[in-house]
Amino acid sequence: MLKKLLCVFCCAALLTGVCARAGEADDEEARAEKDKAKLDRKAADEKAKKDAAAGKSVKPDVKPDDKAERLADDPFEKFARERRDAEAGKPEAPVGGKPAAAGVNDRPAPAPDCPLCKGTGILPLLPYKPYIKFEGEAPPKPEYPAVWKYCDKCRAGIDPKAAAAEISADLKDRQDRARGKQKDFEDKVGKKLTHFETPFVSVRSTLAPPINRKVADALEKCAGLLQANSKSLVLLQTRADEDDLVFIGDDATYGAYIDKALTNIDATNRELAKKTTGFHTNHVNSINMGKAAVQAENRAVFALGGLLMDTAADHKAKHWLTEGFASYCENATLGMNTTYTITYEANTVKFGKNWNDDLKKLVKDGKLKPWDEIFNISLEHLSALEYLHCFGMVSFLIKLDPQRFDKFILKIKDGEESGPAIEKVYGRKLKDIQLVWVQWIQTQK
Repeated sequence: MLKKLLCVFCCAALLTGVCARAGEADDEEARAEKDKAKLDRKAADEKAKKDAAAGKSVKPDVKPDDKAERLADDPFEKFARERRDAEAGKPEAPVGGKPAAAGVNDRPAPAPDCPLCKGTGILPLLPYKPYIKFEGEAPPKPEYPAVWKYCDKCRAGIDPKAAAAEISADLKDRQDRARGKQKDFEDKVGKKLTHFETPFVSVRSTLAPPINRKVADALEKCAGLLQANSKSLVLLQTRADEDDLVFIGDDATYGAYIDKALTNIDATNRELAKKTTGFHTNHVNSINMGKAAVQAENRAVFALGGLLMDTAADHKAKHWLTEGFASYCENATLGMNTTYTITYEANTVKFGKNWNDDLKKLVKDGKLKPWDEIFNISLEHLSALEYLHCFGMVSFLIKLDPQRFDKFILKIKDGEESGPAIEKVYGRKLKDIQLVWVQWIQTQK
């Protein structure tokens, strides 16, 4: 029998971001003028050489207003320029050689519109090598690897060894901060917790070691699939020092934990929360395995998917997108769907064993809804039909083109609405995309 993850209280902070971009047309014109000036100088040099060989007197062909070109070769101006660059923290070019490789501290900032990293500044190392560290056990080797790399395009020129060392140091710093939070979680739970980390999340658990291992393996399998899909880390912006999954294995401990973790709500709502199989607050997803017949690894991957989407979209993703993505992650990673979310009131929703088959039945029965009806759904009293739409829509958009899905999420992060963002990124009207979706549903297994 399917169990539910009840999302009773959602405390999501809305973050806003402004991205300023330079005028590309102005840059292109400046580059064209500079290139023309170089060609003119080269032609003049060739002419001067020929004239000198022929015994003709040579006068420099310099226009009175060509100050920038004269200063480019002026030794005093060159010295002043290098001093200005040094004061600004820019690497100086060695005399007669190539520009010095940028170090870690003066690395270029990621380009917001970079086609490779899409503004993250980092790229996955594929094929992905899972990284799991259980605190108190023998560490992995190496203990703090470079789990990704700097973008080859918008951060080119950085010394690879220095970059890898910085990424490794960042992983270590984050794990140190994650360990620093352990006592607070143990105080709230009232028990000793097993603590393990991936690069993307920390897990604090009262569950048995074999179950914890299954959870860790499933989390990293999901992370590997997402990276392999889009060749980016757009959807993997959570980190072990900021994002946590808490697994509690019995109802009594879960109830005591709620009393300490949800002090900002009244006693009535805390008692309601104790009847649930889980809740999430900002960056923390807490799971009660005492009520659940669903396997812990399924619950973990579903919960990770929610955290990933919240972070990737700066908490601007609506319910259809967050829930659909969490369901996609569980299905893509473990080949099944066992978990769903509701809000505020218990709402038993019945699904079949295979959600793809359920979707096919909706097509056959003519019960599919237009996407714009799903975009603004509430999780209160959500029906199985609507939840299946969320799962099917997100799964379709990812499988149709994972890289376009990245761009779509970035549009959502910038504050665009779902429908217009999909049309812009996928290049078709929503009604046309839905027609393809209906055909796609019938090919799924």
